[in-house]
Amino acid sequence: MFRHTIIIARRELTEAVRSRWVLLCGGLFALLALALAFVGMRSVGLNGVAGFSRTAIALLNLVLYLVPLLALLLSISSMAAEREEGALEVLLAQPIARRTVVFGKWMGLAAALAIALCGGFGSAGLVIAVAGGDTSAGDYLLLVVRSFGLGLAFISLGLWLACSSSSRLRALTWGLLLWFSSVLLYDLLVVGATALFGGSALMTMLGLLLMANPVDLVRVAALIQLGGADSFGLTAQALIGFLRGLRGSALLVLALLAWIIVPLFGAVRAFGRRDFTA
Repeated sequence: MFRHTIIIARRELTEAVRSRWVLLCGGLFALLALALAFVGMRSVGLNGVAGFSRTAIALLNLVLYLVPLLALLLSISSMAAEREEGALEVLLAQPIARRTVVFGKWMGLAAALAIALCGGFGSAGLVIAVAGGDTSAGDYLLLVVRSFGLGLAFISLGLWLACSSSSRLRALTWGLLLWFSSVLLYDLLVVGATALFGGSALMTMLGLLLMANPVDLVRVAALIQLGGADSFGLTAQALIGFLRGLRGSALLVLALLAWIIVPLFGAVRAFGRRDFTA
């Protein structure tokens, strides 16, 4: 099973590279990081390149918007396109378990995302280190790691949508709705919770809303690391204060892992039930 999984993953990665998706996304991430590094210094009246920490703060919101969208589009297009072209029927005619196909595709897409993120942010990081003379890249590296974790969650969600939908158009529609809800509409729920609840009830509600959205999980984890909690209200600051310690960090990691694993097994279950001969 594992050998077949690796073969499918390698094939998926090859297709992603051949379609130039990896190159385009890596170039986009590099350009954004470098642009924000230069603009960050110009905004304070200085020339040169901003350091890693300032660049990481500037990149955070762009990462939260772009990585989920790209991961959803990549995973949905990969699965749905092969199904519509008949390639999945050929693959499933081989003596391979259906779960092996899903796991292999997930691994290949994860590898493609890792190459795009590391290539894009890595090349920009080298320029920042050389031009800016900054060697304290801890915050920047953590942003890349968290971006990868967020991307894995949305790859799993994208595969689940693709395996559960009857067509690529339907899967893409649900994917865009999921992206819009996660990165834009969800914040309105948080604002509504702050208006309806107060005290300990508000803290509980914010905690539940936080765990229910992988985008907010990564946002809060990054703000804790980058020191941006002061811009929140007192209740949110109290919640973030609770999450600062080792226990809180472990809780955030476990919640993000759940967002990666549960949708992936949902995709396996949905894929196993579909009839591709109809």
